[in-house]
Amino acid sequence: MKSVRALLQFTTILPLGEPADFDRFAQRSWLYPLAGYVTGAVAALPGLLAWYFGYTGTLVTAALTLALVILITGANHFDGLLDLGDGLMAHGSREKRIAAMTDRTTGAGALALGMMIFLITFAGLTSLPPLWIAAAVLCGEVFGKMVMGLFSALGKP
Repeated sequence: MKSVRALLQFTTILPLGEPADFDRFAQRSWLYPLAGYVTGAVAALPGLLAWYFGYTGTLVTAALTLALVILITGANHFDGLLDLGDGLMAHGSREKRIAAMTDRTTGAGALALGMMIFLITFAGLTSLPPLWIAAAVLCGEVFGKMVMGLFSALGKP
């Protein structure tokens, strides 16, 4: 149970008491999908509630869903996306690109890539019925965490 608490403290903003030892879950990368079920279930709430109450407006449902995904995960993945945008837009050597990615400021590349991905995701979600929005975000979070576990287990540190 301590491994699960450490995992959720690492991947979410949920208040789960005293900080856990991250080594507990680092040795159990197969637990990552569990965090996807938690974050996906929270983010799926707007779609599930809209479906349950018969609300068919997908603009608000998609906006709330995206907001909850970013909020519950502490915007960690969005921050990484913005860093990637800065690195892609940097001119020069590999070292300059890495420096742009690790810089604490947000540049034009970050803003451009963040807006593109957010708008494409929002447009995609609004094309779905509310129940499918819930299913899409749940599947996306679980599969995303599965990949994190796979890369943790098989990748180079």
